[in-house]
Parts: sequence; C-alpha cells; structure tokens
Amino acid sequence: MKYWIQILFLSLLLTSCDYFKAPRKPKAIARVGESYLFESDIVSLVPKGTSKKDSISIVKSFIERWATQKILFEAAEKNIGKDKVDEYNVLIEQYKVDLYTKAYLENLVIRQIDTVVIAMIAADITIHRIVFFFMVIYGWLIDRFFCAKRYTLGSRF
Repeated sequence: MKYWIQILFLSLLLTSCDYFKAPRKPKAIARVGESYLFESDIVSLVPKGTSKKDSISIVKSFIERWATQKILFEAAEKNIGKDKVDEYNVLIEQYKVDLYTKAYLENLVIRQIDTVVIAMIAADITIHRIVFFFMVIYGWLIDRFFCAKRYTLGSRF
C-alpha cells in the first residue's frame, strides 16, 4: 500500500510539474539566414481600427523591408574586408559612447535647470515674505502714529 501511495504521489508530481515541459518557442514569421522575425516583433506595428487589407499591406511591406535589410547586411559582412569591418566597429563603439554621454549630459542639464528654478522660486517666495512683512509693519506704523484717533472714555467712535 505504501508503494502505491508513493507511485501515485510521484506520478502526480511529474505530470503537474512545468519543469518537464518544453519551453514555448516564439512563433517565427520570417527567416533570413540565422535571423528570425517573430510575431511579437510585428504585434504593435498595425494600429487598432485598421482594415484587414491595410493591415496585410503594412505587415507585408515591413517583412519585405526587414528581409531586404538582413540580406544586404549579411552580404555586406561577407564582402567587406576585415580591416573595414574593424574600422566600422571602432566607429560604432565611438558612436555608442557619444550617445550615452549626450544622454547623460542632457539629463544632468535638466536636473541642474530644475534645481536652479526651484532655488529661484524659493528666493522669490522669501523676498515676497520679507516685503509683505515690511508692508505690514509699515502699515501698522502709519496707522499707529499718523492715523490714530484719540479715543476718550466718553466717545464710542
């Protein structure tokens, strides 16, 4: 009886476990050499509300452009000399460094501008508070010394 329970438990464990199932491969739409175009790459290509005919036209032209680009790139890789490929790789790396540096500097400038604007607003608020304080004091002094009515015990107003 023990063995039957163990066999039942083991069979339930093996049949319900996703570990033994083969991972789902993405659905390939087109292939050029070792490059694949997957369905997930073209899902967001067609806007909602597009007619079936237009959708087919958009997807077909995208696939043709993608395939042409891949074919030309592979042919260029095979036919261009090694020294030219090395030169292009250096240029690509430099361009990558330039892009990252530019993005970092833009982000830094935006943060700096934000900091300056916040400081200017804080200074403006402080100046307005000081001016308001002095205006209140000035008004009180004017009222107290120049416009004050002398009230006597017998008069109400």
